[in-house]
Parts: sequence; C-alpha cells; structure tokens
Amino acid sequence: MKMLKKIFFVFLSTIAFQSAVASNFIPQPEQVNWLKGSFTLGKDALLYVDGNFSELSEYIARYVPFKNSTDLSLASIRILRDASLKEEAYSLNVSKEGIVLLASSYSGAFNAVQTFFQMLPAKVYCGELTFPCDVKCVEINDSPRFGYRGFLLDVARTFIPFERIKNLVDLMSYIKVNKLHLHLTDDEAWRVEIKSHPDFVQRAAFRGGDSELAPIYGKFDEKWGGYYTQEQLIELVKYASQRNVEIIPEIDMPGHSKALGTIHPEIRCNFKPDCSRSNGTDIRKLWCVSKPSNYLLIEDIIRELTAIFPSSYFHIGGDEVVAEDWTLCPDCQKTMRKNSYHSVRELEDYFIARVSDILKKYNRKPCVWNEAVARQKPEKTCLVYSWQTLSKTNDVLLDGYQTIVMPGQFFYFDQKQSSTELGHKWAGISDVKNVLSFDFSKLKNPSNVCGLECAFWSELYVDFNPEKPDYQEYMLFPRMCALSELAWTTNKRSWDEFKHALYVSHYDRMDAQKVHYRLQPPCVNSVDGKLNVTCEDDGSKLYYRYDNTPWIPVNDVKISSLDADNVVFRTIRGNATSPEIRGKALVYKTPKIKITSSMPPLDKDKGFSSAENYNGGFSKTYRAARAGDWVEYSFESPLVCRSISLQTGHDHLRRCLFLKGRFQVKYQGKPWRDVCSLIQGAAFFNPQYPVEALRVISDSESDKEDNIVINAPKIL
Repeated sequence: MKMLKKIFFVFLSTIAFQSAVASNFIPQPEQVNWLKGSFTLGKDALLYVDGNFSELSEYIARYVPFKNSTDLSLASIRILRDASLKEEAYSLNVSKEGIVLLASSYSGAFNAVQTFFQMLPAKVYCGELTFPCDVKCVEINDSPRFGYRGFLLDVARTFIPFERIKNLVDLMSYIKVNKLHLHLTDDEAWRVEIKSHPDFVQRAAFRGGDSELAPIYGKFDEKWGGYYTQEQLIELVKYASQRNVEIIPEIDMPGHSKALGTIHPEIRCNFKPDCSRSNGTDIRKLWCVSKPSNYLLIEDIIRELTAIFPSSYFHIGGDEVVAEDWTLCPDCQKTMRKNSYHSVRELEDYFIARVSDILKKYNRKPCVWNEAVARQKPEKTCLVYSWQTLSKTNDVLLDGYQTIVMPGQFFYFDQKQSSTELGHKWAGISDVKNVLSFDFSKLKNPSNVCGLECAFWSELYVDFNPEKPDYQEYMLFPRMCALSELAWTTNKRSWDEFKHALYVSHYDRMDAQKVHYRLQPPCVNSVDGKLNVTCEDDGSKLYYRYDNTPWIPVNDVKISSLDADNVVFRTIRGNATSPEIRGKALVYKTPKIKITSSMPPLDKDKGFSSAENYNGGFSKTYRAARAGDWVEYSFESPLVCRSISLQTGHDHLRRCLFLKGRFQVKYQGKPWRDVCSLIQGAAFFNPQYPVEALRVISDSESDKEDNIVINAPKIL
C-alpha cells in the first residue's frame, strides 16, 4: 500500500510539474505533452533548415550561433516542411535524439522557432546562450485561434524613430503578434514620404518653431518631428516579414486631416471658415468629398504606398468625422442633391466608396474604423476595426462585417493602468489583469471575428524622449502579452496561471530583451503603527523614498505610519518598475467654488459647473485664449490648506492650455499677488494664509485649438 501511495504521489507530482512548465509559454500552445528526459544542446549542434524557410537560418543566427548543415542526417535541430499543417500551425518535437520543427509555411516555422526559444534559457534573446543546455523532451502541436493578432502604432502624433519601430517589431514577434498597423497620418503630422508630392513631409512632418504646423501636446518652443523615407519603409517591410509581421498602412481620411489641409488648403471644402474661436487659425480637419482633384491626389498616395506595402489591406480611416464642413460647402451640398442623399453622413459613404474603388485598382481591400460602417454602406469585403465599445463591436459583427476586435476599455494601451498613473482615462482603467479578462462569449456572431488588436496612441509620448523606450514599453508590456494569449489560444488560462507564466519565466525573457515593462504595484497598510508593504513574488525588490529624495531599498526598514503622507513605495526589477504607491492615498479637499472667466463657457447652460463639481470632469471655454484672458476661482469661504495645484488644459494631456501665463492668489483681506509663472499650463504653490480666490492669466495666445480646458484645482 505504501508503495502504491508513493507511486501515486510521484504521478501527481509529475502532472503538476508538466502543467506548470506548459503554463510558462506565452502565448499558451494548444497541445503540450511533456515526455521523460531531455536533449542536451551543445555548442557544436548542427541546424538543418528546409529550403522553403531559408531566411530562418539568418534569423536564428542573430540569437544562437548554430552551424548550418546541408545534411539532414547529421543535424540535431531540423526545421522541415509538412504540407499537411495549416498556415501558421506548427509542431515541435524534442526527443533525446534531437529537435524537429514542422510547418507548412514560413509563418508556421517562425512560430515554432519562437516556442523553441521559450524553452531555452532567457539569455538566448540577447545572444548570450551558454552551452551545453538541456531542452526538455516534449511534443507540441499548435495553431493560432486568429490569423490576425495586431498592434496599432501611432507614429503621427509623436514621431517614433525608425530603429525604435524595428525593435518593437522584434518584441511583438517574440509573442506571435503578427500584424503591425502603422497609423502614419493624422491632424498632427504627415509621416510618410510621397515622392510625387515631396512637400507633404517637407512641410507637414514637423510642428512648432518655424514650421507651418502649430505645436500641440508639448514641445511648444521648438520645431520637432520627423518622417520615414520610402527606402526606410521598404527596409521595414522586409525586416518585419522575416519576423512574420505584416505591416498594414493607414492614411486617416476624410477626417483627422488637419496637417495635410494646413499645407494644402485646397483639399478642404469651398467656403471661408470662421476662425475667430481659434485666434485666426483654420483648424478644419476634413477633406472635401466633392473635388475631383482630391481623388487624383489620393490615388497618387495609394499608388506609391501600395508599391511599398505588399499587404492586401490598406486602412483609410473613416473615424470621428465631424461633418459640419460638408453642410457649409456648396460643392458637397450639390453632390448630396445629385445623389438624392437625405443625410450629410451619406457623403462619408460616398467618399469611402470612391477611395475603395481606387484601392481595387491596386488589388487592395479597404480597412475602416467602425463609424464608417454605421449605415452598412461599405461592401462586406471591407475589414472593420471596432474600437469604441463592446456594444458597437457587436453592431458591426451582426451587420456581417469581418471585424478586428479592439474596444478601447480592453485594448487601448494608452489608457491608465491605475488611477494614479499616466495615461488616458476615457475608456476606463485597464491593467494586464483586465486585458486578460476579456470575455469572448459576449461577442455576437463570433464567426465574423478575424482577430484582436491592441493600440498605442502617442499623444502622451511627446514630452518623453521617443529615443528612449521606457514609457512606451511600460504601457505595452505585459499588456501585449495578454493580448497575445487571447488572440492565440482557446485554452484560456486563469489570471493566476497566466501570472505564474509571467513571473516564473516571461519576466526573465523580457529582462533579457531589455524591456522596460510594468510590474504589479505593491500593497500598503498600517499594522501596529508601522507601514506594512507587501509586493508580488516576481523577483523584484522593494524601494521607498520620501518626496523628491532618492530611492532606497526597503530591506528590513520599519517606517512609521506617521510618515504615510510623505513616503512612496515601488518595486524594481532590472529595467522594469511598478507604479509608485503612497503610504497613504492623497485625499483632496473639495470646498465650494465658483469659476468665472474672460472667455465664455462653451456650454452656456452648464457654465463651468463640471469643473466646479470636482467630479473628475472638466469644462471648456467657447474660444482659445488671447493675451490678457483669465480664469478665476473664488471660494465660498476662506480656504486653509497645505498646497494647491492647478492645470489649464487636460490634466493628463498638454492640449487646450495657456502656453504662457501667471498664477495669482488673493489671500483673505489682501490684494491680488503673483505666485509663480505657469509651466506647461500648470502651477503649484503652498499658501501662507487663508485663500479667498485664485486666478490664472494668459500672457500670450494659447495653443491653436478653439477652446481652453478648465479643471478644478487640486487642494491638499
């Protein structure tokens, strides 16, 4: 009986071990069968690669110096073709005799290599694998849930250097994300060279300084930007292709086109706009849909870009179209009458149809955002990217469109990961655990789902150095790992199982890849007058600091609960960091306040009530600021507090703000006095006496928007 119990215990332990090892892959393969024993990989191991996959030899050599062999019988690592396997599917077999990878296509063989790399020590990713090393015996049969596993990279709002994009291609390819959706143009810039129209990049790839485009989102005092030459993009396509990444270009139309319209105003509608709200600057964003010359220009763009990007898809936008211009344009109104249109929105359908016809000439299928198919006018061959909500996504699916699922509340990786971190917040807070919680059962008509995509919109990246990857990688990883898991496997793991894979193996891999990923935050509570701080068992170390002092390892230091207001904690592991967690969360005061301004409110009925209510909302003025404009904050009762901070413009985004200005305070019974100058539209000070009112005064014109955003002050 004891012997039977011992055998049963060993059996259960083996199952547990095999399950744990299987769970360390990201994404999780469909079928994994661990076998006894291992294969010892020596430095003299020979690699045989089928001629159909010859580029893999060059790729693998970047990481491991295997010697190539033309003799199959001598090779201990064999990458062979098996025509019976599906596109992107593969099998991987490790026995005591050697390693065999099978696939029918290059993409499948590449996927097999990535799984094989994950079985090796993490240093394989930095070319520092030491020999000999043991590879556990296993049989893996795997194929993706979706053929489209995408990442949208916005290079329009913030120019991201070419070599940085190549590095991102590497990082996404390691976890089998296989589509790079390049958002090349927007209101803020035009980033791609069009040789028949060289002034597009000469004049619209830079903003601020002496450029023709006004600065936005930061870097207000310098000319800043960049673009990609066609030669660079051809190189990028080849580089990505070797890594099983297809690049889908996007030229956003007919909206989001302020940059091109600024240097080529003839693409805009035929009327003189009222620019009084934007201090004389024409900020229209729409192409005129009725000018034949516009479609000739669009064909020039499409002809050149389809010669660069071999993808069968071409993204033409169609989102957030503010159609007011078309209602004021006599040419567009004539087009409406000619086609018996009843709604100006039908002009967008007209535009999409004409551009789609151009794409057909070049054997390309159009991709659009979900707003463009709201009236079900585009052909069903159109690929739709649904970004707004799960409900909107279901509308698209039920309408019969092939759909890329990417609702912002799950897959927009520019969103905050916690309430105190940087990021947008319109779609809610979404960390890696929330991404992994996406529920496919809530999708209607799932047969129309082609895949998933995450997005990094880059407005907030401007004031970081785009040459450095810290902020971007912190926002992307490990959230993109969860996207990969969802898009690849039907064997969805629980959060605890997925977390185990991250902590036990994948953090080591990202360390070797030098990724600046985000760690889970520590937890802080007070016990017996001391702060008790716990953190994840992820190999990181805990640090603390008092406000504006260097970080210090916690070790066994006991910090008094009395210091909770001033102490901050974080964990660090290599290049990775957690968000900062205060010993005690800040609790802001919300005294009754009345806001007035020299600039009228955008909503006359509501006035500035959204900002006055301290509810996280903000108010807008009817126009941009001019020199001498002001915003005043009057307290119902004199305010006693420790500090006050105030932000003109969005509190997380440098837009719709005072570029230059002063911050004033009126203490109880005293005249107004200057406190400080605004920095990036913001000010901070520590009051000396009870405060009756605050005022910010603009000393110049504001940024080239048509409003100023007004927030409630933050008071401690």
